[in-house]
Amino acid sequence: MKERKIPVKDMKIIEKWAQGASARRKFKKLVIQKQLQSLKYPEYKDNTIMSTEESLFTEKEIFLMTDAARQKNYFFSTIEREIGKKK
Repeated sequence: MKERKIPVKDMKIIEKWAQGASARRKFKKLVIQKQLQSLKYPEYKDNTIMSTEESLFTEKEIFLMTDAARQKNYFFSTIEREIGKKK
């Protein structure tokens, strides 16, 4: 393993860049979560799509889709939900 000598001044710059990158990722995740929360469940009336007050995804589903602990943020939905005859 090579030993690298980085000046303290450059180290502080690298730390600031890393903090900025982390903040950008957190902000992007927050924006995606808010977009998913704002999606409403569709309902069909007279062959037209109407949005209901019910959210399309539950909090658990949103957490699974945006979980930062996963390596590549892949999500395979195995959650099944009855939608009823009117929807």
